[in-house]
Amino acid sequence: LLRLRGNLLRHADCDGHGSKCLDIMDSWVPCTQPGLVYAEMKSAYNQGARHQWVARVDNPRTVAYQLSLFMDMAWNIGYVNGSNLTAHFHDWLCQQVGAEAATRLLPVLTEYYHLTGIRKPEQMDAELIPDAFGNELERYLGNYNDLVKALPAIVPYVPAYRRDAFFALAEYPIRAAALMATKQLQAQEAQHIGRPQSFAHDEEALVSAVKSWNAHQQLDSLNQRFIHM
Repeated sequence: LLRLRGNLLRHADCDGHGSKCLDIMDSWVPCTQPGLVYAEMKSAYNQGARHQWVARVDNPRTVAYQLSLFMDMAWNIGYVNGSNLTAHFHDWLCQQVGAEAATRLLPVLTEYYHLTGIRKPEQMDAELIPDAFGNELERYLGNYNDLVKALPAIVPYVPAYRRDAFFALAEYPIRAAALMATKQLQAQEAQHIGRPQSFAHDEEALVSAVKSWNAHQQLDSLNQRFIHM
């Protein structure tokens, strides 16, 4: 059992005969870092799991790259290694959205996996302290905001027939994770700085509360677009 910055990834015997089963339980947006998949399966291989690998996933569309990486390693364990994993991810993105868009998208998704590694969006109720460590809460939200701002500049490089793929593998997860972070953390900040006896007149707390509510509304609309695409 391996815990890494809020993510949980497990490989275990499936049949008692050396078969390995990898659980990638990202049912909403992808959060399992590609490097974590590589490290776990390389470890399983080094420990003798060479008969059969099985992947259990909640939603294949959500973890399309992780599943592709898993399959490539299962077919040829030497095809991917620690030094070419980033290139492997880039090549996969090229297949999905074209080379020009992939080159611009790669650093954005790399930082996305860094942020979701710190805190999975669906586990955003854990506290990030607004008045400590240089206001880590605002810094975390600012990092997400930078990713959202980077998306419009990439879209023109995506071929028209690949726009849906771009939305599903990049725009939706990045925007959804950013909105969930805003919804949860701005509500947390409103509670932290607001005074119960005068909350309705505390302008700073009300601003955070409104940001949280707006993010909730936007996330609902974004989810509906994703569900019906």
